[in-house]
Amino acid sequence: MYHRILKINQNAFKLEYTLDLTANGVNEILTAQDWSFPVPIMYGPGRLNEIGDQCILLGVINPLIVTDRGSHALPFVKNLKDYLTKAGLKSSLFFDISPNPKDHEIGVGRKAFISGEHDA
Repeated sequence: MYHRILKINQNAFKLEYTLDLTANGVNEILTAQDWSFPVPIMYGPGRLNEIGDQCILLGVINPLIVTDRGSHALPFVKNLKDYLTKAGLKSSLFFDISPNPKDHEIGVGRKAFISGEHDA
């Protein structure tokens, strides 16, 4: 949580913002948050398990999970796929891409998206 502090002396005033990192401030940071600008962003501990419900709300039934070669075996990627499956959604994993994708890699990903009949 940010606090506004107005500092005043005889010659000037200054408005400062400080971040409260006390227990209450930290707890606020670690709670589930929903942002909607410029696009909806949902973050916080445990939020990944909501992915299936969010896909269903958006009408997504066959998402393509895209990550790079170095990240595809990380536990959260498997968890993501499991959460989608648990929600009754079909999904595939595409990881034939580098961290800074080249144009031909994007083309291969596009082909995977189309051939897999993915909708997101």
